[in-house]
Amino acid sequence: MLMDTQLSAPLAAALHDAQSLAKKNNHELIEIEHVLLCILTQEGNVLNIFRDHGLDVNYIVPRLDRDMQSYAKTFAKDSVPYTSTSLDQALNFGLDVAYRNAHNYVETRDFLCAVLNVPSGKA
Repeated sequence: MLMDTQLSAPLAAALHDAQSLAKKNNHELIEIEHVLLCILTQEGNVLNIFRDHGLDVNYIVPRLDRDMQSYAKTFAKDSVPYTSTSLDQALNFGLDVAYRNAHNYVETRDFLCAVLNVPSGKA
């Protein structure tokens, strides 16, 4: 997993929120879908990225929420969810995208581009 210093503030906030969301739902892993859902609920320009590409956020959010219901649950009381392999891959791909765009940290846009390159998962 990347360090917070390698992430933009909005992406770091989305990852933090994704961990909270996974914990609230007793999910064992933080998946890409958790992060995407948290990104989509943030205020700002990220929603414009989706809309500029003709994506209907009102369709995507409930679908992500529905997909998350199938994730493995943990029943350990104080368990803390950890990042899935596919999320780690997306974050690392995001860092590659950031470096190619001469960024010193992964922006949300870099992460979204990277998600498209993750070989597995529903996202």
